[in-house]
Amino acid sequence: MTCVTGGSSAAHVLFTWISAFEILQPKYCLFRGQYDNNQNIRNMNFKTFNLVDKINATGLDNTKWNIYIHLDETDTKEFYGTRESYRLHPGIWISVVEEKNCDFPFRDLCKPDHVVDIDERYVILFYEVD
Repeated sequence: MTCVTGGSSAAHVLFTWISAFEILQPKYCLFRGQYDNNQNIRNMNFKTFNLVDKINATGLDNTKWNIYIHLDETDTKEFYGTRESYRLHPGIWISVVEEKNCDFPFRDLCKPDHVVDIDERYVILFYEVD
């Protein structure tokens, strides 16, 4: 029996090879129903990561925020039940419900793209993400 004291272990070499192999593999795109190469894969941008991180850090539960993919223009009055109508263009939107007079407003942590009243007490903060 020999003891290897230097260099890379077989497990390390195998792990490195598997990792490199997986990076080079084409990924399946759910939206187009086909394989994409890595150059076409979109990664989460900083704005999206920061927003999700702040939602997690503040402890908002799923009754206070949601995420939707709107394929067509969406009227906030019809879809979200807001007092006024605002048209959201197609895209991925995160919405956060917030009290107007809260001590630590979420909008101070992350500036929303749009703010729309639900009623006299609450607003919905809209963030376009990708």
